[in-house]
Amino acid sequence: EVRYARADVTDEARVRAAVESATEAWGVPLTSVLHLAGTLVERPVGELDAPTWRRALEAKVRGAWILHRLTADHPVTSFVTFSSVNGFFGGAMNAAYAAANAYLDALAGYRRGLGLPAQSLAWSMWRERGMSRGYGLTALTEARGYRLLDVPAALRS
Repeated sequence: EVRYARADVTDEARVRAAVESATEAWGVPLTSVLHLAGTLVERPVGELDAPTWRRALEAKVRGAWILHRLTADHPVTSFVTFSSVNGFFGGAMNAAYAAANAYLDALAGYRRGLGLPAQSLAWSMWRERGMSRGYGLTALTEARGYRLLDVPAALRS
């Protein structure tokens, strides 16, 4: 059985409230975290000012750190972030997005170093709704992505 709560991951107070209220309302401990946030900013590196960097990094970087901190004391058995191959192959137009994805990969390593569960899934491009493109890679269909993640059909909306 899967139950979930949604919150703006950049708003620490709302994430804390979601974690606490979900645990109380469900009567079961929080055991899994999936972080699927991201903001794509396509600009040359030389055009990235501080506000643009902040906007590009906030959902992935700040959101993942907030989730890490607020769930570290819960019996979480899976902490999964959705990263991108862009963290490896990001070009000049995607520097901020690439940095945000590389951060997710590093956070997973940091959590594992603390003895906490973590996986950072560096997805390829998504055909229907993806944020990355190019690199000569074949885009994933949603159906293939769901199969790879093993998401039950009832949760695919």
